[in-house]
Amino acid sequence: MTTKTATRCPTYRSMCIMPDGSRETIGAAEAKGFTIASAQTTSRSVSKPAPAVASYTPRPMTFSQLVAALPEAQGRPAAAAALADNFTADTLSLTSAAATLRGLPTEQDDTTMTTSTSKLSAADVASFNRRAELRVTALTRNGQKGNEAAAVEARKIKLGLSIVSQTGVSYGSAFASVGLDARATISAILGVAN
Repeated sequence: MTTKTATRCPTYRSMCIMPDGSRETIGAAEAKGFTIASAQTTSRSVSKPAPAVASYTPRPMTFSQLVAALPEAQGRPAAAAALADNFTADTLSLTSAAATLRGLPTEQDDTTMTTSTSKLSAADVASFNRRAELRVTALTRNGQKGNEAAAVEARKIKLGLSIVSQTGVSYGSAFASVGLDARATISAILGVAN
């Protein structure tokens, strides 16, 4: 006498797989005289293919995205944008960017900000910006000749000008926020003796 055996379904506990491959409830199979074997003890177990896992490869973030994602950049979006515009991952580490941003005051809302640039004519602003660019160029050249202080000052002036153009704060506030003596810097740009 041969015993009729059905295999317990590995997916559904109340179901079994009949020898012909069909599925029955365990109660119905036992009523037909089948004995139920666990799926591990029989060679006729039906294997279910492993689910396909979609591979996800994140896109690398750009330097500007990394700087903007720093916690220190949350209250200083214009300064973060200026850092990202003026530096690259090769010239400024994220640790240095975070330290620079941490040293800056948080930016104010545009509605409460007073700007001295709005009191100047467009020609005065353009003239000052041109003089500032010339100062940056001169300091950069001195920096290339080994004067590290001049190179640092050039980067800070450039960053301050970027903050003014993006936020509209006064030149003095922008230069002070990047760690420059605002009065001395503006006097040097204008060519006026202190």
